[in-house]
Amino acid sequence: MSIINKILEDENQEKLFESRNVVGKNVLSIIKDRGYTKSSFSKVIEVSRPTLDKIIKGDIDNKTTFITHMKKIIESNIIKYEELLNYKSLNNNCSLVTMYSDNAPSDYKRSTDTKELFMILDDLINLSEIYK
Repeated sequence: MSIINKILEDENQEKLFESRNVVGKNVLSIIKDRGYTKSSFSKVIEVSRPTLDKIIKGDIDNKTTFITHMKKIIESNIIKYEELLNYKSLNNNCSLVTMYSDNAPSDYKRSTDTKELFMILDDLINLSEIYK
């Protein structure tokens, strides 16, 4: 049995899945603390950027899909299994405040180019937070 499968035995899978909001916050903290952007980290673990955002937000409701992504994260050797549930951020005192407006029409849809530009902007904001 591979070490990844042993680490993610049924009881550990259940614990991770039930704590997916905490796991997502820890993944984001680790990404920032280790100098990655969301885009660069998603390339390393071989998941799409939108999927990484779902992991971070705790929005993956399918246990099998979630565990598949956790295996990819652990296999990257950037994050250890233990850190997914228990991580102490290096930047506890730093926070970045952003503002936005909800004035767009309710039927407004962003174009693909606009979504891509916003992901780049989000990466720049995350990167600036690292180098405060």
